[in-house]
Amino acid sequence: MIVKSFDPMNIVSFEERLLHKNFIKVSINNEDYLVRQPAIALCKSGLHNIKKLHIILNNEPIERKDSIIIDGIGVLKGRYMKKENVMHLYVD
Repeated sequence: MIVKSFDPMNIVSFEERLLHKNFIKVSINNEDYLVRQPAIALCKSGLHNIKKLHIILNNEPIERKDSIIIDGIGVLKGRYMKKENVMHLYVD
């Protein structure tokens, strides 16, 4: 995942984690997604390469065979694994 934009004045940094308090826009498989809520990004190197993005959802995502649909974000394609109330989405 590549970070396209964020609010630099509203980030809290701790080791490899960045709490984006307002929003973060990321590119996943050449598709852009805007997350307009707090999100934690685990970075590979620097601020723009993310290996994991943690988002807390208010509504359950809609599950499909090869994707999930998240309210306000869109369709995310990839494999996913659901464990209790936590969903992990793996994108190539």
